[in-house]
Amino acid sequence: MKAEEPVPALVAVPEPATPVRQAPEPEVTLPVPAPAQAIEETSPVSEPVPVVQPQSQPEPVTESGEGTDLRDLEFRAIFSTSETFTLSMLARKIVSLPGIASCSLSTPGKLVQASRREENRLGNQAREMVETLRSLAKLTGLPEAKTFTLQTDRGIVSLFLEGDHCVCVNQEGPAFEAGVREKLILIARCIHRLRD
Repeated sequence: MKAEEPVPALVAVPEPATPVRQAPEPEVTLPVPAPAQAIEETSPVSEPVPVVQPQSQPEPVTESGEGTDLRDLEFRAIFSTSETFTLSMLARKIVSLPGIASCSLSTPGKLVQASRREENRLGNQAREMVETLRSLAKLTGLPEAKTFTLQTDRGIVSLFLEGDHCVCVNQEGPAFEAGVREKLILIARCIHRLRD
């Protein structure tokens, strides 16, 4: 008897791995000017650069009345006009705002009024009203208050105080239209610049 020959065991032999080929990254070459080349294309520093002058020179801007006047710049912006403002013109422009029936502008030396209708006039008591409101503000613990709205059975009056100056308006409705209150606050802040 023959000795049995050993049966070889089955062994899994992996196939040789094929390497994964990656695509070569493309080379990107951007032209970069040489520093000397960039300098050659510009003007040398030693040469003077010509200055271009405008055809006409603008008038100098001053607050003394010469040239364009900046004292009413805010008012021209608020009302989208290039007209020069006085207190009287400002009062008329305020009355033209939506919802304003009448206006009184009070400065230390002057009281100017404008109204859409005679019955809406605030009267000459505007200065007294301002002083009374200042006293009332102190009594209520709000001495720094600058804006007041009084609702009465005969209408609504709003006052905007700034120092010794006041913008007082008689409203046609219970509330201002969008942007009107803000315009009146800005006007009160800038009214001291006007002369009439």
